[in-house]
Amino acid sequence: GEGEYPSALHLSGDVFEKGKVELNGNADFLPEPHLALLAKIDLERLDLGYFRPLTERYQFAVRSGVFTTTGTLEYAPKKTILDIPELHVEGLAADYLHAKKNTGPTEELSKKTGRVVEEKSNDPGFEVRLDRIRISGAELGMINRASSPEYRLFVKNLRLDVDNLSNQSKDGVATARASGVFMGSGKAQATVKMHPEKKSANLDLQMAIEDVDMKTMNQLFLATGNFDVKAGVFSLFTEIAVRNGVVDGYVKPLFRDVDVYDRKQGRRKGIF
Repeated sequence: GEGEYPSALHLSGDVFEKGKVELNGNADFLPEPHLALLAKIDLERLDLGYFRPLTERYQFAVRSGVFTTTGTLEYAPKKTILDIPELHVEGLAADYLHAKKNTGPTEELSKKTGRVVEEKSNDPGFEVRLDRIRISGAELGMINRASSPEYRLFVKNLRLDVDNLSNQSKDGVATARASGVFMGSGKAQATVKMHPEKKSANLDLQMAIEDVDMKTMNQLFLATGNFDVKAGVFSLFTEIAVRNGVVDGYVKPLFRDVDVYDRKQGRRKGIF
């Protein structure tokens, strides 16, 4: 009957050379339209670099990193429940790739993914819970290929802790805390609280980036304003709330001791 798993199930092996996978539980091979199982899953040091061909379809290039996790999966015709107490990622290096225009298949794939995420939000037959996500020693960036010249913004030495992530409103608010070094220069900190009660994204963001050497951002300045800087310090503070598609908050950029060279005029500007 439903919820019964009479057959013992065990699977173990190596994945991507250094990774290991182990599954222990029980299964029912007779229900329609597919088998049912209840099992504990252990994944140890899976190399994220092997997923790059898949992630690049979503404009996310993963260069390196390994992840380890243990969880419980119940997969049945009328319900799917994935419960992960902790997922740990080490040495992640990845970039989001912004291009001028997505190709047709990629754009359609992204739209389909968005629709699936929206449909599964608060779906009682599909539950995903991640109690803790720990990412350490990461470097995450964004490469803008739609600009001239291209530029890359990044955070190094990133630590990201996410607690109580779920697609079910009954599980409450998820919290993410991040810290790192922006452009290899300035201290960056952020806190995000995510509310799953609606199908649209609802969140509260607080972020501070302090004392960044502006010379590290010259490619950005050249792409957006055709100038670069010889000296300067940049900071940014923001608080943003998103509720049902409505964004409220502020973004406050600060500049100090700036020396600007204007490419159009061919000379320096004393005032930024």
